[in-house]
Amino acid sequence: MRIPCSLALLLSVCLFSLSALNDAVLADDAAPVKVKLQAAIVEGAKPLKDDIKWSVAPLSKGGTAAQEVTKASPEVRLAPGKYRVTATLGLATATRDITVAEAGKQELVFDAGWARFQMVLSRKAKPIKDNVHWTIYRFTGGGVDEKAKLSELTAPSVQLILPKGWYMVRAKYQGIASELAAEVKAGTLYGYTIVAYAGKLTFAVVDAKGKAVKKDVLWSIERVSKASGGKRVAVVTDSAASQSLLLGEGKYVVVVKAGDRTGEVPFDIKATRDTKLTVMLKQH
Repeated sequence: MRIPCSLALLLSVCLFSLSALNDAVLADDAAPVKVKLQAAIVEGAKPLKDDIKWSVAPLSKGGTAAQEVTKASPEVRLAPGKYRVTATLGLATATRDITVAEAGKQELVFDAGWARFQMVLSRKAKPIKDNVHWTIYRFTGGGVDEKAKLSELTAPSVQLILPKGWYMVRAKYQGIASELAAEVKAGTLYGYTIVAYAGKLTFAVVDAKGKAVKKDVLWSIERVSKASGGKRVAVVTDSAASQSLLLGEGKYVVVVKAGDRTGEVPFDIKATRDTKLTVMLKQH
């Protein structure tokens, strides 16, 4: 059968157009574009220059494989499609679903603020320069809740990026354990100082004849805890014949054991005052 020239020409044009369309679709699917990622602390603020941890995961078929990068404003290559972008900086996280059609910028907003924490032994004292153990909790309204713990850090002072809201901060230094409720508002830097109201305790351990005991000594500083129903709870436990340490204001008992000998002495701690004790061990 002979096909008229006009029909043959039409079929040729259609086949060429279909082939070109398929090639264009394949080319689009296989051609990633450059996407610059950046984040701001609040809407309208300048992009942050801190190292941010970025995660980009495809939400549609044919998207670029998931990738992670740590940089202030990275540039990634993504095939057209939908993606979920997550940015993490400190304890703040921002997530946004984006659609990529062409090269451009994508910005996330943390809606967070900064908080700096330091500790002093009294209102007139300078900040502690030794390491302090810091624990950050989300505020639950009922005191410290271990299930709400967000982070632990050890440093003389710490500065964190936190989502806006309320937090409970616990600072522990030697025998001092102090807590502070702190608010963080988006886009604001807060400086918090925990005042320990602490005093110094120095004690020595002796036997019934007043001779210093230096071997096999185990001691603990105990304090009555309302949370434990009035029972004594160990604040610090260590082993040494004598010791000096800082404690927050309050009533305590030092309990010492050495073999089958024990001794204990109750004492009070007042802020900025030194307390010296001698614990005598007795046979039981």
